[in-house]
Amino acid sequence: MSAAAIHGPREIRSCPLTGVEVVLASARRVERAPPRPPEPDPSECPFCPGNEAATPPTIATRGGGGAWVARAFPNRAPALVVEQRPDRHREGPFERLAGTGAHEVVVCCPEHRALHELPAERSIDALLLARERILDLRRDPRLRVLQWFRNQGLGGSASQPHPHAQIVGLPFVPDRIRRLGARASEHRLRTGASLLQRVVEAESREGRRVVAEQGDLVALCPFAPAFPFEVWIAPRRPAGHWVDEGEEGVASLATLARDLEARMAAVLGDVPTRQALVGTAEGGEGGWWLRLAPHLASAGGLELATDTTVHGVFPEEAATALRGVQRP
Repeated sequence: MSAAAIHGPREIRSCPLTGVEVVLASARRVERAPPRPPEPDPSECPFCPGNEAATPPTIATRGGGGAWVARAFPNRAPALVVEQRPDRHREGPFERLAGTGAHEVVVCCPEHRALHELPAERSIDALLLARERILDLRRDPRLRVLQWFRNQGLGGSASQPHPHAQIVGLPFVPDRIRRLGARASEHRLRTGASLLQRVVEAESREGRRVVAEQGDLVALCPFAPAFPFEVWIAPRRPAGHWVDEGEEGVASLATLARDLEARMAAVLGDVPTRQALVGTAEGGEGGWWLRLAPHLASAGGLELATDTTVHGVFPEEAATALRGVQRP
């Protein structure tokens, strides 16, 4: 019997959008997460209605009749602050840039429950409020990148169990985003076509890694997933920044992301998740897509040394499992 038959298939795949390699080894299986432990008393949650005084002052809300359904405020411990001047200093090979930027929190719903357990309107209102805040922050010329992300579940990266997202405005373009833009621009120059659109069209034709669709959006397990059960949501047509999709497009995105979270919970159990809207800098080539992944393991030594991840879930298997969840 061959080693492949004993240990299962192994492949090295490269992501066409990022160029990053991933090692897929099916002998490394993923177990369903156990039920989550009891959470702290929700009455003490700073994000629940009635506890607004426990957070910095509210910047913006959605909702009527004096009750909010989503609200935004500055992060209590911001990584960056708008009040600081973006001064730059060099000392030999070292460079320092003052911590100028923005860091806000968006509480996604008044209920102390996971978003996928609530009506779709909650997810829509939360993402529309985030869009409103990014459109406002976009007016600050110092901010080069405006990043939205959301962690769910205390076992992952979330600091609070209550559903919330964060928005960070950066005064520089991170290397990863520069590389995404350069790769997309090179492809456009060479072929005259959008790299992201080409990937989405190829995935839609093949269909094996497609999980769900909603309007102009496709949810798929990427060809070279950095994480087990990673899912992307991407537009079929070339697009710039996700906030420019308009309210209807953002509502479709929020609805589809909620559906994927529910599918993930049905397959994997009460697992923490992370999601982020990925794209290039303002005005850059490359488009946008949402990345959603369960938090199943921490990075190991190989990942630390090479940025090459190793896991045991082929995207074709993940897509089959997620597609198989019966949704209303």
